[in-house]
Amino acid sequence: MRHINLDHLEALVMIAETGSFTAAARRLNLTQSAVSVQIRELENRLGLPVLDRIGKRAYPTDAGRELIGYATRLLTLSDEAVAAMRHRKDGWLGRIRVGASATVMNYRLPPVLGDLSKRHTTLELQLFGGTTHSICERLLANIIDIGIVTLPVDDVRLKVTPLDREALVAVFPETFATPPVEVTPALFHDLPLLLETGQAHVKIAILAWLRDGGVDHVTPAMALDNIEVIVRMVTAGVGVSIVPESCIAQRSDLVVRPLVPSLQRELGIVELKDRAPSPALDIVRAALLDSRAAMAPQRPRTMLLK
Repeated sequence: MRHINLDHLEALVMIAETGSFTAAARRLNLTQSAVSVQIRELENRLGLPVLDRIGKRAYPTDAGRELIGYATRLLTLSDEAVAAMRHRKDGWLGRIRVGASATVMNYRLPPVLGDLSKRHTTLELQLFGGTTHSICERLLANIIDIGIVTLPVDDVRLKVTPLDREALVAVFPETFATPPVEVTPALFHDLPLLLETGQAHVKIAILAWLRDGGVDHVTPAMALDNIEVIVRMVTAGVGVSIVPESCIAQRSDLVVRPLVPSLQRELGIVELKDRAPSPALDIVRAALLDSRAAMAPQRPRTMLLK
């Protein structure tokens, strides 16, 4: 069977709404005979009637009512497609879907995306949160277009561009008694340590740092969904943690200490390797690469000691 003609479906929907070929033809700016031909061709193509003619009125058959449900959705999609192409013709750049972790989204992306929105008013941005693993999965499923993640990412289907590095720091509640000037792995032998759940890249790096420092077995006092929640729990006095510096850049209710040896996470941009060229995506990527200083944590090093 050949594809169904959208004009034929529109005629069917209009007849069902108006109840007659004449009224439908008037709305469609066609002759009644032209509408009759469209319905006849539609029925011939399907091999069954879609309308019952009773006097001057026309009513959908059972098959016609079912087909109208599909027709309405198809006609809506057709209108959306035409509108999208009209947007592009009129200068609309398009929609770019950006994935990032909670800390990147809350503290590092706002100045970049805010500047983008001001400079490119026809660019639409959508944000999706997640871990490195979930963001890469969404890229591969074409749910997002570009991601900012913690490296490494080893999937050969993805293009990885290093962005910058960020220090991890130890954080303590204000009520913590005499935290050391510098924090070594040994300190966490006897402290309630708060870490992320699952296989988050930052958590893996922290556990490796502890093992390298001789702390082989760590049982987190609590496993939490994301670093934002961890910071709130530390503030409430539930425990201590190690977090990226950016997520505590604007806080004054924590005691922050550098790690010895130092520990960093590397952020990178990930994209599909075989993605078709996109001017809108090029603009977003360039903005991320050009704004590394704006994305960097703003907490002065002199504020680390409290």
